[in-house]
Amino acid sequence: MPYKVIEGAMGIDARRNVYMAFPIDGNQQRTKDFMVVSGIGRSLWEDLILESFFNIPSVSAARLLKTANQQGIPLYTIDKNNINLVLPQLQVSSEVIADIQNAVNAGKKIIISKTNVQYNDWNGVGYIVIDPVNGGGAYKISGGLAGAVTSKPLPESQRELEVLYRRLCMQKRDIILATAKSLIGTTYVFGCKDSKSKCGGIDCSGLISYCYSKAGFKSVVGTNAQGQYDATKPTDYPFIVDLVFFIGTYDKTRNCIIDEKDGITHVGMALKNQQILAAQSNKVDIYPLKLTTDEKKATGVTCDEGITPPDISKGCPLIKGCKYTYPSTGRTFSYFAGYRYAPEFDSDVCKK
Repeated sequence: MPYKVIEGAMGIDARRNVYMAFPIDGNQQRTKDFMVVSGIGRSLWEDLILESFFNIPSVSAARLLKTANQQGIPLYTIDKNNINLVLPQLQVSSEVIADIQNAVNAGKKIIISKTNVQYNDWNGVGYIVIDPVNGGGAYKISGGLAGAVTSKPLPESQRELEVLYRRLCMQKRDIILATAKSLIGTTYVFGCKDSKSKCGGIDCSGLISYCYSKAGFKSVVGTNAQGQYDATKPTDYPFIVDLVFFIGTYDKTRNCIIDEKDGITHVGMALKNQQILAAQSNKVDIYPLKLTTDEKKATGVTCDEGITPPDISKGCPLIKGCKYTYPSTGRTFSYFAGYRYAPEFDSDVCKK
């Protein structure tokens, strides 16, 4: 049950469940382990309820700690023996610092990331307050909340909410997702638009075109990533298999530099947990959503025998049999170009 609804966001908290666990073999460590695992599972379900049933991106203590670890942010376990050493290193709010001090003074242990975590539009920290004696704990997020909150503010008007939920259309989305998953492992081949064609693979826009066509969509079929971007509508509330676009993933302008000036160059399908399903790298697979990438500049070119290598000081033309070397320049840029959805989701397509 939602415990609080405020303008722009919703919070949810699993019902408190108080019980005693007893190991049948007398090993008290198993009791503590059970309590910790049980608590983590309940914390995860608090955000999975919103994400799994309503496709609303959400955060919980367990989700934020996992995300921090994936982003390379150090995780600390704090108790009375190391609090004076670790606490000054934390880059979190004064309210969280005070909560940690109070908990440690009461004999508890804390598991927390060194800094806040950015998850969609939400920025804050998740942490666990554990009783070292029995393993019981409180799973908290910034603001003193126990539970989960949406990581993107929901639309404020009833009309906007109705428009948002009208395009859920899970019947069509399930067809698109099932088709895409059936292609996992298919070789990535640039310019190949159909996995069953003689080119022996599929590229990013070809994956979108093929999967959406199986659900009866036409707007994103038979075009490249730029064409699919132009044919779709922007959204801050991506649902499963809505499209995720990127800029500067290859040298589209053929000027020997891969950067944001190359425009829209890549597309994938949105999944849960900040993941995408896409044809990239070497194959169709599920990949973590990255927001930044390195700028790259061509430093050399090798061509098959009989082909004269181009002068890369004048450009990097696409020549069959020639391969350019693009090492990183050391500069990073934001290559995430946003979420978009097919216009058919605004129509009566779900009623057919």
